Amino acid sequence: QKAADSSSRQARHKARKMREYEEEGTARVESQSEDEEPAKGAEVEELASALEEEKERRARGEEQVRRLEGEVGVLSRRLEARGAAHEAEVGFLRNQLEAARRDVAAAVSEREAATASLRAAENQLLPQERLRYEVEAARLEAASLRRSLEASEAAHAAEVRFATARHSSRVDELVAAEADLQKQLKDEREATQRAEATVATLTKQTKKDAKFIAKIQAENAKLKTECRAARADLNVQRAQARNLQDQLNDAKHHKQPKSKDLLAALLHKHGLARFLDDFRAQDIRDIADLKLLDDSHWKELNLPLGPLRKLQAAIKLDDADAAAASPKHHHAAKQQPHKHSHTKAANKASTSPSSSSSSSA
Repeated sequence: QKAADSSSRQARHKARKMREYEEEGTARVESQSEDEEPAKGAEVEELASALEEEKERRARGEEQVRRLEGEVGVLSRRLEARGAAHEAEVGFLRNQLEAARRDVAAAVSEREAATASLRAAENQLLPQERLRYEVEAARLEAASLRRSLEASEAAHAAEVRFATARHSSRVDELVAAEADLQKQLKDEREATQRAEATVATLTKQTKKDAKFIAKIQAENAKLKTECRAARADLNVQRAQARNLQDQLNDAKHHKQPKSKDLLAALLHKHGLARFLDDFRAQDIRDIADLKLLDDSHWKELNLPLGPLRKLQAAIKLDDADAAAASPKHHHAAKQQPHKHSHTKAANKASTSPSSSSSSSA
């Protein structure tokens, strides 16, 4: 029982240590699983499920160990109770045997007294027949007493043997039960050792996964740095492209575009390109035709209220921009007659590095 208690304490201590290692490994895996790749996340989930299964198996093993310890305690208490009862019964039989021995001793003393009395009677009585008869009677009585004493001793001895055999069988049963419990405890120890080996393997795999995750995180940091640099280059290129677009827009103000292109550009600019076919179906080809429409005409076009208000505001804004831009560009054309040639040269010079940087990005 002491060996079983010590082994169960060692098993509980090992199980507690294993639970601490598993909790630490689970915490590390959970903290590292946030930045892992999808494939590596699947492996970590498998490891976590294996850890959960190992926890359940260990919990079942601990439950069985506790149950076996309880059974060992119950059997030990039963064995102690039965041993105490056996000792009490043996003491009772010993007391009976001592009483029988005292009875035998008393009978022997009585026989000796009878023999002495017979001898005294033989010395006192003269007739030989009378003396012989009394001696034979005393001998018969002593023989009967001896037989009764032997029978009582045999009965007591049989009872003692029966009780001893019965308690021996009970002791054998208890010994067999204890052997079974020892075997079960040995199996549990082997299962615990296997579980410890599995946990060690999982711990090694977790360390390898942690190294792999650290490598992936370093690569991700490197890629993020490269992406930031690429974004910075792209922002520079976009700024150059916007400058070029502004220069092109300034150059386009000196040309006279087609009216249909202006109408399509106006609709595209304000997100109303889906209504271009409706205007063409009504033979409205340019912005000048739009400016001639009144409220009744707008209602006949059957446009939604939101796009209609947006288009009317765009027409008013276009009129204001045209009125503000016409004197400005006229004055700029007089001051800088050679501006278009310089703009084209600048566009060519800025387009070549922007195209090369965009391809590298």
